[in-house]
Amino acid sequence: MTDAQIRRSANGQYFVRVVASNGAILAHSENYRAKADATNCARLLANGGGASDWT
Repeated sequence: MTDAQIRRSANGQYFVRVVASNGAILAHSENYRAKADATNCARLLANGGGASDWT
């Protein structure tokens, strides 16, 4: 099982970190100015993500 975490970077922007159940970091996203954008990224990842999800 993996977990998509929304984190805040040193510059105040947000990013998403995908963490495995053993604590290993599997991936991280680019930085987003708005937390809502990072939340949307996490939602896309949780649902399998992909270009077909953009509307």
